Amino acid sequence: RRWREAILVAAGLVQVGFVTGQWWLLPAGELTAGSLGNASYLGVFLAIAGAGAPVWLLPVFGWGILLTRARIGALAFLVALCVRYPKARLPVLAGGLTLLGITFMRHGWNMDSVAHRMWVTGIALRDLVAVWWAPLVGYGPAAWLNRVLFLQKDSSAMFSEIFGQAHNEYLQVAYEGGIVALALVGLWVWAHRQTLRESPGAAASAVTALGMFTFQVAATAIAALTVFGLASGGRKGEEHETGA
Repeated sequence: RRWREAILVAAGLVQVGFVTGQWWLLPAGELTAGSLGNASYLGVFLAIAGAGAPVWLLPVFGWGILLTRARIGALAFLVALCVRYPKARLPVLAGGLTLLGITFMRHGWNMDSVAHRMWVTGIALRDLVAVWWAPLVGYGPAAWLNRVLFLQKDSSAMFSEIFGQAHNEYLQVAYEGGIVALALVGLWVWAHRQTLRESPGAAASAVTALGMFTFQVAATAIAALTVFGLASGGRKGEEHETGA
């Protein structure tokens, strides 16, 4: 368990070093996204990987998230630290909200991306209730790419970009699998609730899934599945590995 967590933290530190070098060497305004090629992906990855880092490394991960300007990453990091330090939430909130505020300032206060996500969400929800059985079982695997992609194209009056993924994992699960799929996911979470509620990495992943397709990008999915695996294993898994 410990070496898996250490590898995840080490991978995050490599990315922080990478993005710091980009920030230092590249002209102002150039892309700073580590080796992932997308600043939002990197911000999400650092939030998940840094959630379980030693306390003295937390500012390093905060610095990395700040350089990415990923607002969803900063919010996820804040929530993860609140889960990790429930008895010190006031100082954690102060530090986390400061990071979030500076990230917003660096990214800019333009909320077009949020409006775009809400527009796509509306398209998906209207289509989901178009037939009586869709809310129950959804339209099936990959239905988002096969249906919503074209629905966006047909009604794309406000935005030039169309989303191949929902930018909200919960919405996409509901669209493709309906209430049945959401219930299965909910049952798994409920079965592991005692350990998941103590996992800052799982909390960060759950937050990022609200604003990005965390489980469908290789780098973020590996990080998220690792922390969920460690959390769902609980103390029994740790005792087994240590021979207790």
